[in-house]
Amino acid sequence: MKTDLNYMITYARADKALVDDLLARLGVEFSLSKKFNYSKWIDDDIYSHNEEGFTEQITNKMEESDFVLLGASPIYFTRDFIKTHEIPIIAREENKKLAILVSIKPLDYSNHDLMGFEKYNFFNLNGKSYAECISELEKDAFAHKLFLHIQAIMESRTV
Repeated sequence: MKTDLNYMITYARADKALVDDLLARLGVEFSLSKKFNYSKWIDDDIYSHNEEGFTEQITNKMEESDFVLLGASPIYFTRDFIKTHEIPIIAREENKKLAILVSIKPLDYSNHDLMGFEKYNFFNLNGKSYAECISELEKDAFAHKLFLHIQAIMESRTV
């Protein structure tokens, strides 16, 4: 019997096309999982577009998720909404939310202010962010390796 897992994606809107492409490939991988039923929530699914309802839905879904995929890019770390509402949930000391950091675009770990995340490992494919994967085969490989990475993390947490 498969274990149900809920996950949420956080990313900068400017990276939507890249994130959508990665999620389509990752969705295929997730649907083939022998161990887990993955259920995605993305803020495209928000019902209320007033700021208060919007914020509450995002933070509630983040809290309810088994893990958060953080689609990291330079612009991600510049967004006020992300810095004010999402990063505090992921980075808090107590009851830290499991975040799987995915390199969507290249980051400069030495010179960019990544709000303390520079000390963590960001998932990439042999040093390449998703945006740097040019061929369809590389993009598929990125998604497959990310799937394996997530599976391993979740297996270690659900045993």
